[in-house]
Amino acid sequence: MASRRQFKKELNQTLSEVIEECYEIQRSGKDAVSKKAEKLIDSAIETFDRLIAKLHQDQDQDSKTHFKSLREELEKSTTSFYKEIDKLKS
Repeated sequence: MASRRQFKKELNQTLSEVIEECYEIQRSGKDAVSKKAEKLIDSAIETFDRLIAKLHQDQDQDSKTHFKSLREELEKSTTSFYKEIDKLKS
């Protein structure tokens, strides 16, 4: 059975890595790229907040399917973030 604590750790670790990548891009010194990286950071924080809210709101749903859908959403968001990061790096 999946646990809230485990999902929160996974969520925090995954989005922290995305934010750290954005900080690396910001250190490159280019203003236009830096502003786009800042928007990605804001988006990652919004994703974190949204997933935490979803984690706590759906108490009636089967926990296995609930955590599966949350993990799928996290994976899609993370994939999208890394595609944007790769565009900014090139």
